[in-house]
Amino acid sequence: MKANDTPIDRFLQGSKQFIVPLFQRPYSWKKENIEKLWKDLEDTMADDDYIHFFGSFVTMPVPTGPGIPDKYIVVDGQQRLTTIFILLAALRSNISKINPDYLNMDEINELYLINKFHREYKLKLLPTQADKETFSTLIEEINPQLNSNHLLTDAYKFFNDKFAEIETLEDLLH
Repeated sequence: MKANDTPIDRFLQGSKQFIVPLFQRPYSWKKENIEKLWKDLEDTMADDDYIHFFGSFVTMPVPTGPGIPDKYIVVDGQQRLTTIFILLAALRSNISKINPDYLNMDEINELYLINKFHREYKLKLLPTQADKETFSTLIEEINPQLNSNHLLTDAYKFFNDKFAEIETLEDLLH
């Protein structure tokens, strides 16, 4: 086993797919967990010298063939990883208002959320079966309809509301 200290953006970038095994529990983060993550990120943005540690992600590579994204089974960290994907989906839905010159929706999608050129392996994260439909909607739709009663939807609403309050990139960074 080899541990690497990898920034989250580099961890997510590239043609890859993270697979949450069937035996893992469904998404279970509640508002308290999400609020703590948001507070930690706010603290990070307020202090240029502070780097947020998202925790460890334990993944196991899965052999693939040519032309197929690298695949990894998520052994540990699936709750945090799923939350990060939801946070990025909410950011994507609000980024054009916050700062269209910094990143745009397509960049967030193609760098972090989807494998654009692999329809069969489109989502960079495959959650448990119980979360699959809701997660897929939140990732694939720019402004998803949020009428389901699911913890993933609650997480998306929380982050979407937070980003909707931000008017400029400076507001986001301070």
